[in-house]
Amino acid sequence: MNGRLAYNKILRFPNLERTNYEVTSEETVDYNCFAFAAGEEELRWDPVDPDGYWPNGVRESQILKRPII
Repeated sequence: MNGRLAYNKILRFPNLERTNYEVTSEETVDYNCFAFAAGEEELRWDPVDPDGYWPNGVRESQILKRPII
């Protein structure tokens, strides 16, 4: 890992090239950005996936219908 995304990933997020971003961890299927932001590295948090984890007490009005990731 060199701190930059592979070319095929940059194609999905072209505006990153205009920033001083840095990749700080390897890609994984164990968790995602929602989980990472909450300090979780063992569950994939997903408010729309029936098999995904989402914390109890989060009202429907607080969940994005289509998260931007």
